[in-house]
Amino acid sequence: MRSSENIWVGDGGHPKLLARMRGHANFAEYTPIILILIGLIEATKGTHLWLAVVAGLFVVGRICHALGMDGWKPGRMIGMACTAPIMIGLGLYAIAIPWL
Repeated sequence: MRSSENIWVGDGGHPKLLARMRGHANFAEYTPIILILIGLIEATKGTHLWLAVVAGLFVVGRICHALGMDGWKPGRMIGMACTAPIMIGLGLYAIAIPWL
């Protein structure tokens, strides 16, 4: 979109480019935390099917969120409805591991 609109810095006042930039920033905010939590849980408890399912659900949620930021209205809601509980759940599980 940047090259087709000839925008090299910033959003150039284009709302669609701004939405895509925000979608990318949202991905950069949540993905490292969730990947670290998945890695830590896998390192301490081993590989489990449920962890792969959670990771797959996270990927689907992120794809839906990206589509939502590009215009598909329910996608943003679906994406965050997947991301937030996964992050909270993995965080709580990681905290609880020493007591399990």
